[in-house]
Amino acid sequence: MSRHLTQLAKIPVTELTGVTVNKLKSLNELGIATVLDLVTMYPRKYVDRSNQKDLIHSIVGEEFLVVGEVLKVSAPRRSKSNKTVVDLIVTDGTSKLWCTFFNQPWRTKQLENEKSLAIFGKVSAFKGKLTMVNPIVDLIGNQTGKIIALYPTTERSDLTNVMISGFIHQALQRSKEFADPLSEINLRKYDLISRTEAFNNIHFPESTEMLNKARKRLAFDELLRLQMPLLAKKMRLQNLQKGFKSVAGGLEILNVKGSNLSQLTSLVGDFLRILPFELTSSQKRVIKEVLFDMAKPYPMHRLLQGDVGSGKTVVALACLIAAIENGHQGALMAPTEVLAEQHYLNIVDMTRHLKLDDLTSLFNESNFRVALLSGKLTPKLKSELLIRIEKGEINLVVGTHALISQAVRFKSLGAIVIDEQHRFGVEQRSQLLAKSSYPDTLTMTATPIPRSAAMTVFGDLDQSILDEMPHGRQIIDTFWVTKKGESRIWKKVLEEIEHDNRVFIVCPLIEDSEKISAASVAAVAEELASGPLKGINTGILHGQIPPLERQKIFEEFRSGKFKVLISTTVVEVGVDVRDATVMVILDADRFGIAQLHQLRGRVGRSEKKSYCFLLTKGSNLSDIAKGRLNALVKSNNGFELSEIDFALRGFGTLMGTRQKGRSDLKLAKLPSDEQLLLLVKEFLNKLAETDRTLEQSDLSKFLRAEVLAFHSEEDTEFLMKS
Repeated sequence: MSRHLTQLAKIPVTELTGVTVNKLKSLNELGIATVLDLVTMYPRKYVDRSNQKDLIHSIVGEEFLVVGEVLKVSAPRRSKSNKTVVDLIVTDGTSKLWCTFFNQPWRTKQLENEKSLAIFGKVSAFKGKLTMVNPIVDLIGNQTGKIIALYPTTERSDLTNVMISGFIHQALQRSKEFADPLSEINLRKYDLISRTEAFNNIHFPESTEMLNKARKRLAFDELLRLQMPLLAKKMRLQNLQKGFKSVAGGLEILNVKGSNLSQLTSLVGDFLRILPFELTSSQKRVIKEVLFDMAKPYPMHRLLQGDVGSGKTVVALACLIAAIENGHQGALMAPTEVLAEQHYLNIVDMTRHLKLDDLTSLFNESNFRVALLSGKLTPKLKSELLIRIEKGEINLVVGTHALISQAVRFKSLGAIVIDEQHRFGVEQRSQLLAKSSYPDTLTMTATPIPRSAAMTVFGDLDQSILDEMPHGRQIIDTFWVTKKGESRIWKKVLEEIEHDNRVFIVCPLIEDSEKISAASVAAVAEELASGPLKGINTGILHGQIPPLERQKIFEEFRSGKFKVLISTTVVEVGVDVRDATVMVILDADRFGIAQLHQLRGRVGRSEKKSYCFLLTKGSNLSDIAKGRLNALVKSNNGFELSEIDFALRGFGTLMGTRQKGRSDLKLAKLPSDEQLLLLVKEFLNKLAETDRTLEQSDLSKFLRAEVLAFHSEEDTEFLMKS
């Protein structure tokens, strides 16, 4: 009888022979509690004895893997610097290797009875001998296979690689054959081996070819478990929810040839025609995608990715206006008061000539009415605004998370735009959607996500990308400057101030403390005021300053009351100062690529030439930090930078991007497995043709059960119900 993975999830690892109390503790430290945990703890690397290089061919200064026999292990001794030292001598038959372990006295007991070891480290030479200091050691016992799997172990426990391998072998032998969701036809179609072959060959490879096939199959399964609940959610929305079906501007888009949106006779068309600038071709394309979605009988759920300054607001406004034209209201939620106010000012400016007087709508006034739900409002004004929103007298409401308050009620909320969606939790986004039956929803991000990652994490959303910048925007010249060259930064800052331009200076968030960061900003301001910026009127900004006072500071910066703003990362998004031409980021090595790119995007908002300086003062930057800084210097493209960031940091916890759930990929590697991901989507879409909700068929139930087995209760609530 075939064994289901869901069954293994219910079998404690203590059911296996030889799992003592101490070994169970060590297994638990590795995250292993069940037999499923054990068989899905894949090797961290392999020793291929059929292709093993000899020690005699090792190169000094390079990392090398040695598989050899123990010749001698010393008892712990004390060095002149009072460190504990254990010496080990091994041989692979071609040469000897002298290994030294500092402050690891337990190595003597661990190694004295071992015969075969796999040792990995950097090779050095000392007095004509090949040496390694504190190398990684794997005990491989008398394993004789050509390819030996090496597992993560807890260094000082009694759990060795041989023991883990033995437990896994025992589990596979007891399971014998695994239930497989893929039929023989699908295995051939997608060029995959069976699940049984895959599990056996990922742990005990018959050959390198079979190892690669095993990894491909199990990676397919991982991606399948991620994509299945997302597609099920999408299908459930389409099949069970009835949307508002915004016809005007939506169905009309079908008759538009190419990207000639000027043909639109709807309110959306009027809006686009009165814009004082030419839309980019990608803006036109995305607006068509959005309007076409809104004309469908089920709600739109679309993710809009666009680089900093790519013009997402125009797309968002076209979406909201389409809903308003059809007799509904729109809401735009931003993560900060600053960004909400910026959106409000931009929307008021872009819609000031827009009229509703020729339309059948819910509103009495002829003018397009926009409101900002802000912390600046007095209780009386806020109360009046809430009444007007509930009566439908306000077309479009812009605000922060205050929009999700129970006090905010809409007469008919037809479209929602959520900006910088990753800054809101799942619950916050859901609470806003609950303000209406099934509104059209457009979520936006200015932090580009690699294509393969977006397909994986946001598999339940349709996706649009703005991949070009508005006409007239110039490339921001970016420079990485060390302490020695700092004077050139301040020289450029003074030049720009003389031309009546504005300058941002950003300090890093220190130890995740706003109070400490506030003090840091004040200290930097004082240092600059008595140094290179002496006599220059500057403002300071940080998270400790109340929102109303913060708004005043921004307004004074925009107006030119002061030319330099020294700030923490509170300026990362939503600050649109057209006269800002210089961004100076202090201790830039402390920031991630996405944050550096966002901060850089605060300048270059007009046709003026702009500059970004990345200042670092340390001399021992990590390779990753150097990689980030070099990437910013070479590229202004957020999508390129997201791929570089992805390569530097790895994928991490996928669903963390959506702020709920753990779905780490153990074997699947993105973007290199993007084609495998496409095959998974093809498989699931084929299944959805016969099971529209991905909940009814035996195969759908099989897959859903596995999803639940691989995730915690909290995660599955998000994956299966959200």
